[in-house]
Amino acid sequence: MPELLDVVHGCLPARERLARHVVDINPNCPFCDRIDETVQHLLIDCDISKSIWLAINPNIAGLGSGVNIFEWIASWFITGGSSADFNKELVKFASFTLWHIWKFRCSVVFDTAPLNISNVVSLTNQSVHECLSSNNHLTLSNHTNARVGMHIAWIRPPESFTKVNFDASFSKDSKLMGTGLIVVDDAGNWKAAGCIPRVAQGAEKAEAQAALEGIKWTVQNQVAHLQLEGDCANVVNAINSKQGSMKWTTNSIIYDCRNFFNNFNKWECYYVPRKMNEVADLLAKDAGMNSNPWLYFLISGKLDVPQ
Repeated sequence: MPELLDVVHGCLPARERLARHVVDINPNCPFCDRIDETVQHLLIDCDISKSIWLAINPNIAGLGSGVNIFEWIASWFITGGSSADFNKELVKFASFTLWHIWKFRCSVVFDTAPLNISNVVSLTNQSVHECLSSNNHLTLSNHTNARVGMHIAWIRPPESFTKVNFDASFSKDSKLMGTGLIVVDDAGNWKAAGCIPRVAQGAEKAEAQAALEGIKWTVQNQVAHLQLEGDCANVVNAINSKQGSMKWTTNSIIYDCRNFFNNFNKWECYYVPRKMNEVADLLAKDAGMNSNPWLYFLISGKLDVPQ
């Protein structure tokens, strides 16, 4: 990220720096409008920035509180010892947080954007998630130029979030579909798994229906923070209100999905490759071959099978 290098070299055009060379520039921080905007204040010390750090990762927020930003960034790249793995995670979260705080600041200054902290937090978490997913896609080349697929790991949801992976199977001949759901908490503990047979008009509509089934389950079980993952890019993009090639016949299901999101304090929806969605995929195929729906879930550590 160029902005991270600019921070290290002290080159970010913060207002306090610009005011020393250009007349008629208000040096105040565009977030709080009380203290001169230095790099240190903007990215670390401002109350708005502190709220962003705390919402993204309380542990990292504690590490960054009251430190010199230049010395802190330099400490990220100390290698070796037991802290090496932790530093890798720190760099991912902290660098994306710094980047999005700066982008947020530029939106406030140049586009008069409102101070929407939750939006910054959501964009930062999305960037981290996409980075982790992208890294898991990497392939290695051996000396004969053959492509060797790397292991693709499942990613645990953020703190306080419940993750629902969904997938659908569909038969063109019978029009039968199956929904597969797998639900875990923020510690990675399995909470529920389900197979739900239905009828659909197409594969894309089946995927949208599977997403809706997962959302409905979390609403019924009073989940406050939802992270939804599926391997159909069109459906995920439509749920996130991004442009795509979604068929108009699927729009009503997407509309229902988005209406249900009003029941959550926070929600996120991400595309993942099939390799990261294998369990839901297997459950969906099983549902497509069976006429009886089932949903297993844990209550107080005991397996419960609804009738």
